[in-house]
Amino acid sequence: EKQYEQWKQSYHARSHTTPTFYAMYRITVYEKGLKESAYCVECHAPEVKVRKGTDALKLGQALFDGETVDNHGVTCVVCHSTIHGELDFDPTLGSMKNDADRIYFHRIKLTDFQKSYRLCGTCHDYNAGGSKEGPPCCTVTRDYLKTPLVKAGIHCQDCHMGPRMGLQPAGEPANHTFPGQRFPDFVKKAIEMELDAQQKGDQVVATVSLFNKAGHSIPNG
Repeated sequence: EKQYEQWKQSYHARSHTTPTFYAMYRITVYEKGLKESAYCVECHAPEVKVRKGTDALKLGQALFDGETVDNHGVTCVVCHSTIHGELDFDPTLGSMKNDADRIYFHRIKLTDFQKSYRLCGTCHDYNAGGSKEGPPCCTVTRDYLKTPLVKAGIHCQDCHMGPRMGLQPAGEPANHTFPGQRFPDFVKKAIEMELDAQQKGDQVVATVSLFNKAGHSIPNG
């Protein structure tokens, strides 16, 4: 129950209902067509990958028309039933995707894959159209793979769900609010700012330095 209440406050629960998504999705449909925009739905409403009889095009049309849909964004079953993610990485335009043939229901045991960046990367590192040739929608994983955090064994969940950023006391179950850039207190821990101001005549000259302490570029998503 505690994890469910946390999830309800998260942007995973609103991944396909925010004004930003609606605006960007409608623009994409206008420019590319409904069929070519299905990749948006596959991450923002990924139950289309795990629920039998759920069609991405049908759901996409309903979202485009502003209808109330029977979908709840990134739900429990999406993460806790996905047991495999394939990394199709290109040094310049990599992408990650789900292997839909290996998604099962009710497999909720915490696996190494569920604790790995690869699970998050199935959606949080993606090229438009789902191919290497498409422009990147987000580049979190390919950023992360260039950092020392990889060798240290520190994954996305350690910061966005665990005690590393002070979200949860050690030993407590993972935080399912998934805080990120929309949480000011979380951002303060990810970016360090230094301000140096000097008086020069009748002016004050300020130098502001920002230090990225995250495992990827900021902003990213």
